[in-house]
Amino acid sequence: MRIFSLLSSKPTNPIAKQLAYRGPSCIPSDMADRKITDCSVLLQELNEIFDTSYTIQSTTSLQAVLNDCIERGYDFGMTYGMLRSWWTSTSNIASLLPTFERLERLDHEARQQAIASGMVTNPMMPPRRVWDLYSNRVLPIWVVEADPSILPQGFERIMRLHAISHAWMFPSQRQYLQTPINGFKWSVPLPKDVNLDDVRIELLNMRSEYVWLDVLCLRQKNGEAFEEALRLKEWELDVPTIGAVYIKCEHTIIYLNGLGLPFEESDLDSPRHWCNRAWTLQEWCLASSTSLGGVTPQSPKFRFHRHRLTADDQEESYSRLLRKRTDYGRAVSQYIFPAAAEMSKRSAESDLDKIAGLAFNFTWERHPAFYEQGTVDDAWSRFVLSTSHVVRGDLFFLFPTVGEGQFKWVPSWHQLLDGAQGLASRRPAVSLRLEPEFSPSADNVGGYTCRTILHPSCVLAGFGEKLDSTGSPRQGTISFETHCVVTLAAVANHGHLIPDGEYALLTNIGHYGNTCRYWIVGRWEDHGKRFKKITVLQLNDDEEIDKAGLYKALDLSQRGDGRDVGNIESRWIQVVILT
Repeated sequence: MRIFSLLSSKPTNPIAKQLAYRGPSCIPSDMADRKITDCSVLLQELNEIFDTSYTIQSTTSLQAVLNDCIERGYDFGMTYGMLRSWWTSTSNIASLLPTFERLERLDHEARQQAIASGMVTNPMMPPRRVWDLYSNRVLPIWVVEADPSILPQGFERIMRLHAISHAWMFPSQRQYLQTPINGFKWSVPLPKDVNLDDVRIELLNMRSEYVWLDVLCLRQKNGEAFEEALRLKEWELDVPTIGAVYIKCEHTIIYLNGLGLPFEESDLDSPRHWCNRAWTLQEWCLASSTSLGGVTPQSPKFRFHRHRLTADDQEESYSRLLRKRTDYGRAVSQYIFPAAAEMSKRSAESDLDKIAGLAFNFTWERHPAFYEQGTVDDAWSRFVLSTSHVVRGDLFFLFPTVGEGQFKWVPSWHQLLDGAQGLASRRPAVSLRLEPEFSPSADNVGGYTCRTILHPSCVLAGFGEKLDSTGSPRQGTISFETHCVVTLAAVANHGHLIPDGEYALLTNIGHYGNTCRYWIVGRWEDHGKRFKKITVLQLNDDEEIDKAGLYKALDLSQRGDGRDVGNIESRWIQVVILT
């Protein structure tokens, strides 16, 4: 088998893993760039690489396959990349052309059908393209695995895929490279002085074979009208499914200082640093196995452990700062407020990127499609529509102000970012974790309803004063009548004033003594048909619920599985239309 040696473009490269690579199958760039138009010569080169002895006469359909590559204008790298997963089986080669046609058609159809009504219906769609380090070419995903029975409906098939996480440099620090690696389809944005051949050498030394790298595998701006329209169309699907790459890939390699650049001390407050970018939050939180790229002998010493960077006890001040910046704690959980609080501190090209960067962790069986020319309000509305019932319940019962967007029961995107930090530090002692039937859900006419406990007439007292200088929660009472008078001690963990008076109140149905702990203050609109949220309250503790006899007053009981339920025929449990 033929052995190849790859050398760095910079002999003094400080990144040791970028200096050289030696091994079989990984052809040099100059060899990949060759155009071979003679079938015999092409076959000879392939036989040498694969250590095979195929002949045109002995291998059915081989000449047709090679001629097809020549007619399509493939250079040797592209031909090698397209064929290498299939080459070792003559039965594969015999049916290769119709197999390629079928796989390409199935892949195209799956992507065409993956978006419906502004939603991605298959969030685990594999990436459209991958960078094959052995051939040094970007390949369509459907050619990677020699199993024609597999369709692009899941993502278990690419077990050798590594993903790259990096932050783009400031525009003034970039170069835009035309390269045969992606067939010159678009200019590849790279840090100045970075060579893709050197990055390739480093990744090969890190045992990568197939790589997803956004600048190569996600179509970038080209300038031509047709190409730009194609990019916008691809991004509708490809951007929302980036998260699937980091969840399902075998390994993620992180460049903290920029793609291909040395890992060294840098400005951690820069809006372009990896720690401060919107997209890297998703990549870091979703990755299961990680390592650092760009390491030099002078790099700060770190180890990765789950979602934290760890260092020795005698760590340097820079190491401590970086470790703190990458300790996102509950931002990696399924609780939206810590994640939104972290996202609020990060930089992005637009708020659309931030919404998309949170979507994979918090949306359910479908994700909002990405429309670069759409509005933030529309993107956020589709996020809310596609998110889990748990997230919708938290946004409804815990966020303290009326929404400023299309719907009043949920905060607008900017309200969420502005208020998330305070809520993140006051996570409920018992998470709501509402069942789907007891969370806001979309109705058939473009609105939302919620099945909940309704108190149509309650009296509030004690929440009209401003917070004192200590910021302690304000204390007050909720009073209403059932077959008896019920008075509850409650708190307002926010600064929104609630004048004493009569209101309509909703309260939650939950788990483990959690029912009736969280209350929504509101008013009736549209002649009593719709409920408009004003703010929220919380009972002092679970004992307060028992002391007030609230469960008994509302005919509620607690099942053996911990779920608090009431008589479903009770007049207190109703489906409420939300504004």
